[in-house]
Amino acid sequence: MKTILFIGGTGFIGSKIIDYFSHRDFRIIVLSRKGKSASKKFYNYQNIKFIQASLAEIEIIEDTIVSEHVDIVIHLA
Repeated sequence: MKTILFIGGTGFIGSKIIDYFSHRDFRIIVLSRKGKSASKKFYNYQNIKFIQASLAEIEIIEDTIVSEHVDIVIHLA
């Protein structure tokens, strides 16, 4: 199973793309800005993980890519 990191996937287009991939054989990680409560949209999805961070927090993004074994990054922010 491939892992996709979505950066900024909480808007209209991002949520549609995430919904599409969530019904396929992918593990999904969504990085959203702090204070954004997008996880409510995908509460019942088992294959989606949410991380709240700023794009300026490069270390968190890099650590996520390495520790979660991310195969694909889709930047929508």
